[in-house]
Amino acid sequence: MAFNAPISSRNPLPTPPDWVRPADWITITDTVNEVQFLVADTGAKAFTIRTTFTRTSGNIYIDWGDGVIDTITTTATTNTSHVYSTGGTPCSRGYNTFKIRIYGDATCVITNAKHILNFAVTGGNPFYNIGLLEAYFGNGTCNTSAFLTNYFLSNSSTIGNANFQLLEYVKLPSTVSWTTQLSSMFQGCANLYVIVMPTSASSLTDLSTTFLSCDKLLDIILPSNSTAITSFNTSFSNCRNLRSVTFPTSLNNCTTFVNSFSNCPTIRNITIPSVNICTNFQSAFSACTSLQWIRFTSLPTPASAGTSVTFNSSMSSNPNLQNVYFPDTCSSNAIYDFSIAFQNCTNLKNLVFPTNFNASTLLSTFSGCGSITSIVFQSSMPNLTTIQQAFNFCNLLSSITLPTSVSSSGINMQQSFQNCFSLKTITIPSGWLITNLTNTFNGCNGATSIILPNNAQNSITTMDSTFSNCNKLETLVLPTSLNLVNTLLTTFLGCSRLTSITLPTTMNAVTTMAFCFQSCVNLLSVTMPTNMTSCTNFQSTFGACYAIQNITMPTNVSSLTTTYQALAQACVNLKTLILPTTQTSSVTTIANMITSCGNLTTINNLDKIGSLTATPLVNGNMTSGVATWTNIITSLSFSCPFSQLTLNGSTTTTNFNRLNSLRLLNASAGQWTGSSPQINVSFCNLSTAALNTLFADIAAQGNVVSKTINITSCTGAAGLTAADRLVLTSRGWTITG
Repeated sequence: MAFNAPISSRNPLPTPPDWVRPADWITITDTVNEVQFLVADTGAKAFTIRTTFTRTSGNIYIDWGDGVIDTITTTATTNTSHVYSTGGTPCSRGYNTFKIRIYGDATCVITNAKHILNFAVTGGNPFYNIGLLEAYFGNGTCNTSAFLTNYFLSNSSTIGNANFQLLEYVKLPSTVSWTTQLSSMFQGCANLYVIVMPTSASSLTDLSTTFLSCDKLLDIILPSNSTAITSFNTSFSNCRNLRSVTFPTSLNNCTTFVNSFSNCPTIRNITIPSVNICTNFQSAFSACTSLQWIRFTSLPTPASAGTSVTFNSSMSSNPNLQNVYFPDTCSSNAIYDFSIAFQNCTNLKNLVFPTNFNASTLLSTFSGCGSITSIVFQSSMPNLTTIQQAFNFCNLLSSITLPTSVSSSGINMQQSFQNCFSLKTITIPSGWLITNLTNTFNGCNGATSIILPNNAQNSITTMDSTFSNCNKLETLVLPTSLNLVNTLLTTFLGCSRLTSITLPTTMNAVTTMAFCFQSCVNLLSVTMPTNMTSCTNFQSTFGACYAIQNITMPTNVSSLTTTYQALAQACVNLKTLILPTTQTSSVTTIANMITSCGNLTTINNLDKIGSLTATPLVNGNMTSGVATWTNIITSLSFSCPFSQLTLNGSTTTTNFNRLNSLRLLNASAGQWTGSSPQINVSFCNLSTAALNTLFADIAAQGNVVSKTINITSCTGAAGLTAADRLVLTSRGWTITG
């Protein structure tokens, strides 16, 4: 059950007014044993009525209302045609009206009286409009098998389309014994406002598409004893002015409500009676944009355990839906598909599911329900395999009680709580086996506590952006084992209050840690596994972690690691960086790896970065996209081949680089393919001796063509002799500074 205060996110459409019969139409009456039609002389002014009747004696008659009366003498199916040439009663709508009476002698019973088309076509559609305005089927007429499928609909290649576009009012006999379906009976009667249904029709079995696209239809009261109805498939779909439907006392023979009320934008409430064997409510009430509440008297009670029941998209895109009333309990034999069931119901505020409610999927169930504050699942759901996007963008959700257990095969939690801004505490039950944590809590910027099952979670393959932008999360305990996780891409990005985190030692399948802790500005401590031998990407892993002072990378990483770009960029308090001991010979960039680390004094294992041979070349641009190097480290020694290397400060007084020793130990030819200057160590504390050592390292790499090294304002630049400079210039280098 749900009890929601009105919160208007979209104004409901105005309630359509009652139908008003034009005052200048000819009066027709509801007369026992007669069928009366009001028609207009539109189009060809031609009408054909098909009749059948039963008798002990006598005939039936068609009074066309212009002085012509036809006598029907045979009880067999008879088509009687008539063309109006004169007469009729003018009306303000621009046509003349005629009253047609079909009646019989006292011993006759009219069993069928139906308008049919006058034209036959081959392979085309004449769009012929029968000018029927009103139809009154008096009690005692047409009460057996007259109203068959498509009674007011004909749309084949031989009899055309669009037949009853002017029809506004139909009154059916009060008691009928129909034994056949009424599917599509009024389909497409776009101007039909009123249908007076029988009060008794116990044999009625099928209402699929019966009122489909009756755009003006206002209200329907179904016979209270029509409990044998088996289908409401698309019955009222696209009834854009529908105000209410009154159902039979029970619908325990009905199997489907698929699309039954889809796109009925004016209906405001619906009560569904008992539906013991109905298994399909897919899109049943979707896009009912004025719907405010719906009540289920009961939910299906299938005889067999494990019976699938779908509510897929059943109430989606209803911005004014405030209340959904479920019974307190439901059958444990039903397994529900509730995917997208309430998606974008922006006014729904809370929901309590019945006891025994068991779902196989909650995919996007409440996605976009921006006003919902509380959701309660009261029992375990042993068949539930996914809550992917289930609560995505539930911006006001502050309380949720999850089922205690789910499928033993695991549950997909991808994006399940993404952008739940108001959730402060999220507890995932201890018995859950999780398979996917991609974006699960991304954007939960109000969450201070997220509790995951603290056990082995060896089915999770991805933690991409799992806790990204949880900027109030201070601590987190990860499960003890995560040995199948293959990505930590942006996992904790923007967790600005997170102070410490320990990654389980089992995370050896991770291939990327790019941006994992980016902008965790209060992070002080990270404990990483010793072995991450599958990991190849460490781009920006600790970027902008302002508080961290010591970073110890895994001892062993993949030798195929390609990037340390911006690994610790802007870690302004970082003092010590311990890199892996693995020779990562595939690295192609360390751009900005330690740029703007103003307190960094120690780097271990720098010689393990990159190839020890000629390829691949490494991008060492430490000032890319930032003003200067701004670093106090004094000694650097590289063993990799470079395409470019920039370590420059800015002036002799501002951001002067304290680097006083730089060694480039890779002697391979073919380096320095980057843009000029290929080497920039301007405004560095490199002495004359340190520069000569650097020149010697570079010269050992062989001759180059048109390469430049910038040593402007280096401490020892002025002390260099011509012979010192010749060491490089003779190899093809240009020295600036």
